[in-house]
Amino acid sequence: MSEAGRTGTPTRGTRALRLLSRPGRVVARLLLGGTVIAGALRPTVAAPDGSDGPITIPVENVPAERRDRVQAVLDDSSIDIDLGWREVDCRERSYGYLLDRLDVTGAVTQARKISKHVVKKEKVGDGEPRTWWVDDRDGATATVRLVHSEKGLRIYEADGEIKVSVLPIVRGRGVICVRYEQQEKDGGGVQTVTGARVVMRLQSEALHRMSKALHRILEDAVAERLAGIIIAATDVSELVDAEPAKVRDDLRAAPDVSEEEVAGFEARFLFR
Repeated sequence: MSEAGRTGTPTRGTRALRLLSRPGRVVARLLLGGTVIAGALRPTVAAPDGSDGPITIPVENVPAERRDRVQAVLDDSSIDIDLGWREVDCRERSYGYLLDRLDVTGAVTQARKISKHVVKKEKVGDGEPRTWWVDDRDGATATVRLVHSEKGLRIYEADGEIKVSVLPIVRGRGVICVRYEQQEKDGGGVQTVTGARVVMRLQSEALHRMSKALHRILEDAVAERLAGIIIAATDVSELVDAEPAKVRDDLRAAPDVSEEEVAGFEARFLFR
């Protein structure tokens, strides 16, 4: 096992952190080409536990049948980016709801005309993880699986490809870990603090061997394609808490959101 796999420490990614900290940066794409949401990136804040290390990925929490796939990415990663922590003006239940329903997040961003991306929930067999097909309509596609979900933690696996202007099509497997925690706000109310880490193993051995030399190009592409889950889910979760009836109407009008999903949203956020 590599040192990064043992310690959970990114070996690269500092440039991506600087990229994600630029004020007013218009972001980002979801899980190898998913939901884009326009807006300024939030400034980074301290981790809830006060630590200054990278976000850890608890591979032992992943079901046994998928654990080796996730561990293989961490053991021999081409790209490893810690995205830091940010504050979101929402309850953690709203944020967690959207992290479990990427198609709902995508439907709302499309309804608000801030995304061209298509996020479709795929049918899976009993015992299989929730799975989505994601297409950013700009050269990035992926199959995304939620391989672990618990309060305050989500782990996704994504197999996809990205068109990068100066390179051949970049294919690979990504692991995305999202952590979050609800906190009391000064002056009353609550907020959610959330952070994420993205790790990717490129399929091409040549690109993998060259990933250190190409890290600026690759990390910019991966950061922009993978970081969007944080921005999309954070911004939509704020809409869910601020105007749930309008979000419900967005979902009713979305062709790929089922009546059952709309009813579940109403039960959770409107009829309480």
